[in-house]
Amino acid sequence: SAALLLRTSGVQFEQQLQAANLPEQVECALALVLREAMTNIARHARATRASATLTSVDGGLRLCIRDNGCGGIDTHGNGLSGIHERVHALGGHVRVVSPRGEGTLLDISVPLRAARKVEFEAASADGESPATITWIPHTT
Repeated sequence: SAALLLRTSGVQFEQQLQAANLPEQVECALALVLREAMTNIARHARATRASATLTSVDGGLRLCIRDNGCGGIDTHGNGLSGIHERVHALGGHVRVVSPRGEGTLLDISVPLRAARKVEFEAASADGESPATITWIPHTT
């Protein structure tokens, strides 16, 4: 887990990440984003403290990941590029605040899309007349 990775690196980690009934795609992507951020903190930040909070805001989610490390991120390596790609695939965005010597903040916003209504035609039970089927995926 992300918390174990940081603890074994000597970084105190605080988290408020309780969220229920997230769409699986969102939950998986944010778990991978969190894991990559923790890996970056453990490998590069020289931090002693880190935190992650997940909150519900305006029909979406906000994930904030902070550390008190060296800051100064000015280029995106593979890890940060991967974070951007995962978040953008969900229709969200990432803001990176990383003043040199003052730690780093990843401020991630992801929308929770409303359920989509999908209709398609299929053969009816008698095999002759078409039937319209409506499918509304469950998302929260």
